[in-house]
Amino acid sequence: MELINDPENPLLEILTSQGYRLIPIYSIIYIKADGKGSSIILQDSEKIITRNLLNSYETLLPAEVFYRCHNSYIINLSYIKTYNRYTVRFTNESIIPISRNNSRAVREKVIRFMQFRRTNYTRNST
Repeated sequence: MELINDPENPLLEILTSQGYRLIPIYSIIYIKADGKGSSIILQDSEKIITRNLLNSYETLLPAEVFYRCHNSYIINLSYIKTYNRYTVRFTNESIIPISRNNSRAVREKVIRFMQFRRTNYTRNST
């Protein structure tokens, strides 16, 4: 697995049962631990199964956008529709749990992400 850092469209190269595949990282809604590997859920609701563990994604994906909110999930903050102390609901209506220890951290990450997004949007539009 490798991150291809194209400034316009960063890609994640992963090995699936069909071979290598390039995925635009910003199309990933969340990644779920799945047995001895993981499932990547994409914006178009496609599910990609890999043998990579969550730890390997956690080190590659940008921490400003991706966050491990639970032992079994890494989420893309840009797809969050709503959240509370226990769950996150995404724009595709999927709902995943937040670990008890991470409920406050998720809130803080979402707020920081929105500030980061607003700052970058403001910089890029001037």
